[in-house]
Amino acid sequence: MSRKVELSHGEPAALRLRTALAERPPSRTGVKRVAPIKTKDPSAARQFWSERAWSEYAAVPAMAQTMLAIVRDRGSLDVLDTLAIIASDEVRHTEMSKNLADAFGGYVEEVPDNSGYNPLLLAEPYDMAAPFWALSNGCVSETVSLEMMRARLPHTTHPAVRPILQRIMKDESMHARLSWLLAETIFPRLDPDQKEEIADYARELFAVMPRTFARSSTP
Repeated sequence: MSRKVELSHGEPAALRLRTALAERPPSRTGVKRVAPIKTKDPSAARQFWSERAWSEYAAVPAMAQTMLAIVRDRGSLDVLDTLAIIASDEVRHTEMSKNLADAFGGYVEEVPDNSGYNPLLLAEPYDMAAPFWALSNGCVSETVSLEMMRARLPHTTHPAVRPILQRIMKDESMHARLSWLLAETIFPRLDPDQKEEIADYARELFAVMPRTFARSSTP
């Protein structure tokens, strides 16, 4: 019995975002070690950038799960390639964040016991539908991540740190844009019961957000 494999390029907005991500100037910031940064009290910065590394690392399997869900829902090639580029960004952001944590005294490997952070769990097989991944991994996680960076930027003046923060912010803004684009495309097509499930899931996400972002303090 034959099967159809329907391949499409989707909405023009997805293609524009895919093109914008692909045409960014290359960045090798992530592979460059940062020289030790001396401050009076580096512990807060060390902890912050370690936590950023944890969060960015967890986003890698989350992006992979989103791609699988999009394939199951027969999503467009433009969206799939955009997600693949974003997944690569998350690896680079992990490395950038770890390098900065090392520069402030050493990357912290120990995650607090009360944290909901668990990237290995995100690497387990899931059958969750694309709308739920678009909400959790995109509309919530990427948007909150961007705002955390935005809140820190006015207080970041070190010449080695500020360019890295700005590059991550620029990437995160494009990541969040795809998430909301997916939401605008997918959510209106849901039936009332599915919309209620999405609303319930959103409430659950916001309830556990401080733990899932592994935050021990504000920026």
